[in-house]
Amino acid sequence: MKKMITKAILASLMAVQAQAAWMPTDGSLDFVCGDGKNIFTFTAFYNNQASGLELAYDISVTQFPFVGSELNPVAQAIPGCQEAPLEFSETANGAEVYFECAADGDAGFGTIEADFINLKMELDISFPEGQPTLLYPFLEDTNMKLSCDFK
Repeated sequence: MKKMITKAILASLMAVQAQAAWMPTDGSLDFVCGDGKNIFTFTAFYNNQASGLELAYDISVTQFPFVGSELNPVAQAIPGCQEAPLEFSETANGAEVYFECAADGDAGFGTIEADFINLKMELDISFPEGQPTLLYPFLEDTNMKLSCDFK
C-alpha cells in the first residue's frame, strides 16, 4: 500500500503539463504544519526542464501573536525558502522529505516524516541563522517539532 501511494505521488508529478521551469505539482506533496502560533505551509513545485525529477518547496509561515490569539494572523514567505530543494525518500512506514532553504540550510532546513501506517506526519525544522525579518522573528538556532496535515 505504501509503495503504491509513493509511486502514485511520483507519477502524478510527471503528469502535469510542461510550460516553464518551476511548475506547481498537483498538491499531493503539499503540507501544513503548526503549533497554533506558527503554521508553516509547504507548497511543492517541480522543474519541468530538468532531466530527472527535481522538486522544491515554497515555504511560508502564518504567525499568531500567541496561541489562541484572536488577533489577525500574519502570513509571510520565509526569506530564502522559495524553491527550497527537497529530497523525497521511502522509510519503513512511509516517506521522508528533506529540504534546505537558500540551498545551504543557513536560512532553514528540515525533515517532514510521514508515517502511513500510523497516519501521522511531523515536521522538524531548524533556523541556524534565525529569521529576523519575520513579524515575530525566529532567533538563531531556533528548532521546532510540529505536527502536520495534508493541505
